[in-house]
Amino acid sequence: MELYIQITSFCDSRFFLALAVDKLIPPDEFRRLMAFCIFIGIGVMCWTEKKDLESKMFKAWWYAPIFGLMGGFTTMIGNAAGPVMAVYLLSMRLPKYSFVGASAWFFLVVNYLKLPL
Repeated sequence: MELYIQITSFCDSRFFLALAVDKLIPPDEFRRLMAFCIFIGIGVMCWTEKKDLESKMFKAWWYAPIFGLMGGFTTMIGNAAGPVMAVYLLSMRLPKYSFVGASAWFFLVVNYLKLPL
């Protein structure tokens, strides 16, 4: 539950940013924006592995908020938070069932939050 609270507390606020961006950015630019968010997540994961910072990095105060921001934004713009969440959860080295459970709960709650928007 702590993991869920960490990531969704920043995800929820990004729904409204995504709605604003939806009005401003042409549809062709969405793909580039999605790719950019995903590559940032992959870059952070690769950097932490290379520098052997994984065990320290995901405990940093800013790590979950960054992925929460990217996850909320990408799920609202293009339902593309799957790769972002996978990178975040893989970097935490969760056991298999915890990984699946955390991912399922995240998307269940996030998709319910998107219904009224």
